[in-house]
Amino acid sequence: MRSTLVAPDTIGYIWPQVEKFIHSAFEAGIGDDTLASVTTMLARGEAQLWVAHNGAGINAAAVTRMAVMPTGRRILSVLACGGEELASWEDCLGDIEKFARRQGCDAARLSGRPGWKKVYKKRGYEEPFVILEKVL
Repeated sequence: MRSTLVAPDTIGYIWPQVEKFIHSAFEAGIGDDTLASVTTMLARGEAQLWVAHNGAGINAAAVTRMAVMPTGRRILSVLACGGEELASWEDCLGDIEKFARRQGCDAARLSGRPGWKKVYKKRGYEEPFVILEKVL
């Protein structure tokens, strides 16, 4: 499986093939982003679209965004990720990490459902803190 960073001017052509994957990342309703917010970020060039493909079709997609934190650290965050047959595209994260390093990022962050922890801890991702939230 290969991963490709989609050129900003071609996102509109690819989007119909990957929207279902990105949409699935928001089905649980957890997190601060929405399908609408990530599509807006992509349209403005504030985020990146990645696709995992095998030559016969696209199996997964992810949206990333880089930000400079108040501490000065540059973080690349995976805002949304979804697809079919996780085992076949799990290693594509390495390409995203390489991209982050080339952009001068200090770290890559994943957020999502608790099940992602099991998959990515073995790839060197740690759980440095827990986010707790109370709806008021």
